[in-house]
Amino acid sequence: MDFDSKLSMIQGLIKCQQRIHGTLSNLCSDDTEKLDSIKSEVLKCIKEEEFDENSLRKVYFFLLLNTNKLEPSSSTLASDEDCGHFVSAIPVISDVLFVELVVALKLDSFLYESIVSLPPILSLEVISLVSILFKGVYKRNPFQMITYLEPVLKAVIVKLFLLESLSNRSLEIQGDDAYCITPFNDNLNSELCTDIKMKFFEYFQSLIANYSSANAEDYESLKSNRLNYLCACIMKSLIAVVRICCQHYLNPAAVNESYNINEMFKVTSFNTELKEKSRIPVISNIKETTLGTVLSIFLNTAKSVTISLWMSWMELEEYTNENMQLTIGNGIYHCLQYLDDEAIKNVVNNKLYSELLMVVTNMSIKPMAEEDEMKTADYATIIKNVNNPEKLQSKWLGLLISHEEFKPDLDNLKLVEEKSAIIVQNDAEVLLFRSVDFLQSADYSPEISECLKKVVLLAVGNFHIDHQMDILEKFLSKNGWTDILKMEGFETTMVELFNKTVDENDRVPIEVSFNVLGLALQSAKDLLDKIFSESKLNKAQGRFMTKILKNLKPICSYQSEATKPSLLISKVLEEIENASSMSDSEKENFITFVINLVNKFLIPVDDFANLFLWPGLSDAAEQDKHSCLLLWLEFAEKFVDGSVIIAEIQVSLPFCIVSLCQVINKFRCTLTAFDQKAIAVCDKAIDVLICYADSLNVDSEEGDDIQWMISQLKQVDLLLQIHVINYVNHPEFNYLNESKGKEIYWLKIMFLEQTDDESYLDNVNRPMFSRVLMKALPYLTLKEWEMMFGNLASKEDAKAMSNLFLACADVFLMLHSAVVPNLDKEEFDSREVESTHNCLSYIVKNLITILQNLILPVANRLQREEVSELFLKLCFILKEFPRAIKENDEFVWLKVLQDLISAADLPKSHDATSDLIDSKRFCLGIAMIPKRDLQVNLREFIYSNIYSMEHKQDCPS
Repeated sequence: MDFDSKLSMIQGLIKCQQRIHGTLSNLCSDDTEKLDSIKSEVLKCIKEEEFDENSLRKVYFFLLLNTNKLEPSSSTLASDEDCGHFVSAIPVISDVLFVELVVALKLDSFLYESIVSLPPILSLEVISLVSILFKGVYKRNPFQMITYLEPVLKAVIVKLFLLESLSNRSLEIQGDDAYCITPFNDNLNSELCTDIKMKFFEYFQSLIANYSSANAEDYESLKSNRLNYLCACIMKSLIAVVRICCQHYLNPAAVNESYNINEMFKVTSFNTELKEKSRIPVISNIKETTLGTVLSIFLNTAKSVTISLWMSWMELEEYTNENMQLTIGNGIYHCLQYLDDEAIKNVVNNKLYSELLMVVTNMSIKPMAEEDEMKTADYATIIKNVNNPEKLQSKWLGLLISHEEFKPDLDNLKLVEEKSAIIVQNDAEVLLFRSVDFLQSADYSPEISECLKKVVLLAVGNFHIDHQMDILEKFLSKNGWTDILKMEGFETTMVELFNKTVDENDRVPIEVSFNVLGLALQSAKDLLDKIFSESKLNKAQGRFMTKILKNLKPICSYQSEATKPSLLISKVLEEIENASSMSDSEKENFITFVINLVNKFLIPVDDFANLFLWPGLSDAAEQDKHSCLLLWLEFAEKFVDGSVIIAEIQVSLPFCIVSLCQVINKFRCTLTAFDQKAIAVCDKAIDVLICYADSLNVDSEEGDDIQWMISQLKQVDLLLQIHVINYVNHPEFNYLNESKGKEIYWLKIMFLEQTDDESYLDNVNRPMFSRVLMKALPYLTLKEWEMMFGNLASKEDAKAMSNLFLACADVFLMLHSAVVPNLDKEEFDSREVESTHNCLSYIVKNLITILQNLILPVANRLQREEVSELFLKLCFILKEFPRAIKENDEFVWLKVLQDLISAADLPKSHDATSDLIDSKRFCLGIAMIPKRDLQVNLREFIYSNIYSMEHKQDCPS
């Protein structure tokens, strides 16, 4: 008999019962006789007709859609193309009757399954039915209450974590035989989505409270041993809840352990109104709060276990064949694996975590005798112990996977599949590597191949997405892309596995299939087309793809247009030495590719900055350095004008600010050529950084983003922190203000604050201030030089600017005397010497620019002696560092020195002794200049503009 015929029998039977007992929608728990009669008839029908599992699932759904709870939605549900034919097919049954039928027909597994699978509005209706179930069985049998409570609570946690991981938009999650339609429907606004999640959280709280709210009076009738057994069952159940909670916190989309998203519960038409809002305030971090609540209750329950109760769990043969102490100890030992995960540690507060760790470590069982047994066990013993719940099954499973006799037959694979939830990361990694070897070394049937890939997927999918990527990256590193590309049929053996692992088990749902990895094996053009055409990937995929690209060997050429030459895509971040041989059009293609890569993959900050300066630049051949640098500078220019950041994706301002800080840091600390183009890029980056900082509205950002931003800012140099903090008016960013350090104080005065405090220039503080400058001066951009003098320039304080200029010049001379004499030593190669000279030249160039633009315009406010100090200092710099005068800079030097001589307003005659001393100071300075032509030009300037030729003999020589 087909299912439709069986269903017709049940329909007729229920209608018949209504004629006998009256309206079924009003039946309550007191109508025992009527309920028992209906249950007996339906159960008899199902037993006689031998319904299989899928038929029972349909019966369950059929009954659910005709309950009082879903009756208000019946008009909408009836129009659903997938389930509408089930609606109103029988008289509406009461919620109590539905629950009684679920228990009697043992349909409870479908009850939990539907909580996870149905759209959230309908899931909430199912959960509300569960409260009836508990009110009934709790009074009759506390053991049965635990039996139902655990799976319902786990299903609610799974659904809650799954919803919390999704954006408030329509989304489909699909697998081979699984389907969940629109966890959030397009018509649900963000406020309603939040209400729905909070309603799930409210149900979670009421369910988890059952583990801690029982009263002793409820169990007065139980014998001592029976009560001990109940405590063991509660502890065992709670351990299962902890494990599912930790597992799904790390991988919200990894719906497993019988919580499959089933296509049977595909519903597209349903009411989008929430009947009753949650009565608790909105929580911003639902996942973390849920995990913390579960762990806290677990800790309190574990702490209440006395030694006598613990020992009694070994002596419960009267009620179970299971050694409950060993089972609970092993379960707690497995919980320790989750507690070791960094993502879990970061959520739980330190006090709770340390206490939890101490308790579970003391209660966990790790028998030494069993470890000794593992060392000598043969293959048959290993298989036997994998199936023994009294053994440490995860360890035995690891032994099985790595054993030389392990082969991919259906029995072995079925065993591993059943135990996949307890596979640890190292064993999952071994399983992946061995599976690839199996698939390539022998001709297995399609059934074996598919089963093997499914088992590996389940094993890898149990872990945090970062751990999944670590496993896959190790695989790529070991095998190498060159070898992988040669594998026949690789796409059909491994790409599918990669797709599923990332696609189904990421914390953030993925809109774009990971087929780009498969496309990379076929054609770089297909890869780029896929990247450019698809909607953006999420952060986890971007992080993984970044790692993948680092392992890429040259695979083929990308022909962007028929009229342009091909561009070799090879180790995108490591083989840029090809830039020296690229044509202009090839460079433009390459830059466009990287920009699109940034736009399409939200590459995380720790990898983001690396895109702007090739990490291997210091090891490049000399002839390649310049072209590599210019290529990345062109890319950086496109980045800092904001077009890359905002072209196609909306990245948060904290992300932009931290990225820019890291880019500037990298430019400042690793540039080997202090040319004007490099400095211009840094200056532009600082402009954008200040613009972003000024636009940041801390109150509108997520709290976690701000805390993350502050933690990242603390890792860049103080000056960059000050740039940002100066424009962010919020108490969270006052951490530098609380510091009493002179270094921070002076940096703020120099670069930011309008203040009259110039104590950093006095004789007492000058040495310490010089040490502050010593660290900053080599890396300041021209923009920052101008900012350093900006406060003084705005007040037109020529005296203070002159003193600051002299301080900077003294620091330059100290740097010069500290490093240049050592450059002749053998351990320094020519590149390091050249880089040092470039750095020193860059500092001098900025000194001259500041003098020209800021000091000379107000030099008439200086005393003649003060002007002569500036003149002598410049001449001394030229004497110590002749390299500062280059052919194209000599005119600039001549003009600056001439302007200083003019500003000194030297007398026309030497009647006074002081006048003569001032003149001699200038002439002595000219004598220090190592370049003869410059000396001659300056003397001629003096003779022609100050002294008449008849006084030439009086001019000091």
